[in-house]
Amino acid sequence: MFFLKHLQKFLVIAGIATMSAGLYVIDPERALSLLNGLHYDHHYTFIFRHWGMMVLLIGIFMIVSAFKKEWQQVVILYAFVEKLFMVYLYVANFFDPEWAWLNMRFIPFGLADTLITTYILCYWISLRKSKVQV
Repeated sequence: MFFLKHLQKFLVIAGIATMSAGLYVIDPERALSLLNGLHYDHHYTFIFRHWGMMVLLIGIFMIVSAFKKEWQQVVILYAFVEKLFMVYLYVANFFDPEWAWLNMRFIPFGLADTLITTYILCYWISLRKSKVQV
């Protein structure tokens, strides 16, 4: 029941955290340096800005869906898939010596997306249980 009761707060907080990727749209060089400690290569500006915009938008949609219930299930599903893929990449690279160093640069993203996907799974389980009990 906790996950159903606090869904609106979760969507707002997780949405704000997700929107931080907007920094990659505005200033990818500073974002890479500040958030990831990585060297900037201008050849990848297009990719970083595109990724940043997509993640910024899902963050915005998460916040909007906190107040527009008709948006919630679609937005939650998309956010879950997007964030689960980041968790997959993080875990898959964790055991690969060639890429493990990169994981160290993405710990906040891996941790945040793991927490968000876990909350969503618990929300879905709670939702299913509440429908069964009714």
